[in-house]
Amino acid sequence: MRDGTLGWLILRFEQSDLFKDKDPVTGEGLTPKSKHEYKLLSRHVQRWSDECAAAQNGVHPLVADLDPDTIKAWLDTYSDRPSLRKHLYGYIRRILYYAVRQKVMTQNPAARLGIAEPKRRKKLTPLGPDDVIEFVRAADAAGKPWLGTGVLVHFDLGQRQNDVLAMRKPDHYRDGAFRFTQSKVTKDMIVKPFMPETRRRLDTLLDGPIVQKDGAPVPGNYYRKQFRIVARTLPAWASVWETELRHFSIVYARRSGLSPEEIANRSGHSIDETYRILDRYLVLDEELAATGSDKLRAHRRKASTGKGKRSGSV
Repeated sequence: MRDGTLGWLILRFEQSDLFKDKDPVTGEGLTPKSKHEYKLLSRHVQRWSDECAAAQNGVHPLVADLDPDTIKAWLDTYSDRPSLRKHLYGYIRRILYYAVRQKVMTQNPAARLGIAEPKRRKKLTPLGPDDVIEFVRAADAAGKPWLGTGVLVHFDLGQRQNDVLAMRKPDHYRDGAFRFTQSKVTKDMIVKPFMPETRRRLDTLLDGPIVQKDGAPVPGNYYRKQFRIVARTLPAWASVWETELRHFSIVYARRSGLSPEEIANRSGHSIDETYRILDRYLVLDEELAATGSDKLRAHRRKASTGKGKRSGSV
């Protein structure tokens, strides 16, 4: 492999300290899931390099010769796959920062390409507890009670699917509360389910994985596949993916009156990420508007009472 090419840079990056396993104490490094995703993204970059070489008599482009226009033109070939385009942008930017660090180039040409966050291509109607119960009943009727349990916990706690599938009783659920460490950000969490249906379901489980089939934990790929099979049988769920349950939970929490700070504390998101999700998913409707109006009126009444006077009419 020729030194200075994209393939060479990918190999060097994967051998560097930036690609090391996540340290549970310091939080530095990458989780196995992130490393796997980087590997998948690197194949797209390598394919791009191979295509360039095929058009240039077998000569792969050098990293030092890359410029913003060239990188953006390549990313634009994924314009019909906006989510993948966003992740590829993040990946190429990261490995080129590593190239700068290794003095392969003086500045990162992918640092400021002005690529915006992809917009949702489907209109989202956030679902709530009643919709979740409908899904659980359908899963139970289909002989998949473990799937119903997973969906209940996923929505109720607002946690990542991988963390939900890794939870065990009583290791992570005991005395009516979940105690666990989020795998992605190694953040310690204590979360109490708010839905009585979730608590009743958990109380009937034997010790072991929370989401279990025949006593064994359910693999993520199988869980996702079975989720879609059941979802397609329900009109409200037909276009929903299991990863959206966490966002539905956040939207429901906001509509219920929780502040973004309270939501972040419950879901484990940062405050900035919580606001980003709410801005992206939350549709301002009459219910939310009424909640805000009621809170303002209550605050005014309290303030007026405290001053010993009533609000006058205009």
